[in-house]
This record gives sequence, structure tokens and C-alpha cells, in this order.
Amino acid sequence: MRAKSIYSISLKSLLKVKLLLISFLLLSVTGFAQKAKLDKEFSLKAGGETLVKEAGLKIRFGSVVEDSRCPEGVNCIWAGNGKITVTLKKGRQKAASFELNTMLEPKGITYQGYEIKLVKLDPYPKNNMTVKKSDYVATLVVSKKKKA
Repeated sequence: MRAKSIYSISLKSLLKVKLLLISFLLLSVTGFAQKAKLDKEFSLKAGGETLVKEAGLKIRFGSVVEDSRCPEGVNCIWAGNGKITVTLKKGRQKAASFELNTMLEPKGITYQGYEIKLVKLDPYPKNNMTVKKSDYVATLVVSKKKKA
């Protein structure tokens, strides 16, 4: 009798673990663990993707192309720049890729009636520290373009 109760407890635990793993995998595969909102800052990890539902706009943070920002604790002649690639897609439109910068222009772009701006790029470089490309997080904001 005791062996049967241990077996049923183990089976229940195993089913719970499987359910958690499946949920995690679905979020990882879709890349939509976070939904972004218009006019609200949101963060994306390198390689991550989100949907701005009100705009029907998918945003993918492709990679960091350049990070020449002056490391903390170092005196530099120039502040440097962080440059990322983003891919945008609205509805059935063809996806388009852009580069956004932390210091240089463009810091933001207009796409299908929306303004997409790079607010910041983390982590900020530190002296004698190398950042893996996959560790970068971009903070972005999407707004409806104001008519002139």
C-alpha cells in the first residue's frame, strides 16, 4: 500500500514538472513573454521579440552591432555609442530592419506611423569587463507618430 502512495505522489510531481517545462518552452519559443504597451518603456533581451498589441507591431532586438561606450570609472575623450539592430513588422507588411543608437543618430525611427526609440542599452560597460552579446538588454518605447 505504501509503495502505491509513493508512486502516485511521484507521478503527480512529474506531471507538474512537465507542465512547467512546457509552459516555459512555449514562452521561450514564441518570444512573447512580455507584451509591450504604447508610450510605456519596455525591455528586450538580445534576440528577444515582443508585440505592441495596440499597434499590431512586432519588435525584435536582433543584436548589438557596436558598443564603444566609455566604461564606468574611465576618463574618455568621447562618451562612445551603443548601436543595436531591431526588426519591425506590422500586420502582413514585409519586416524591416533598422539600427538605433544610444548617442549618435538615429536614436529613434518612424515605421508604419509609429516612432520607435532606443531609451538605453544595458549593461553599461565597466573597466576590464566583457559583456556577452546575449546579456544585452535594450529599453525601447513605441509611440503613435504625431501628425504635423
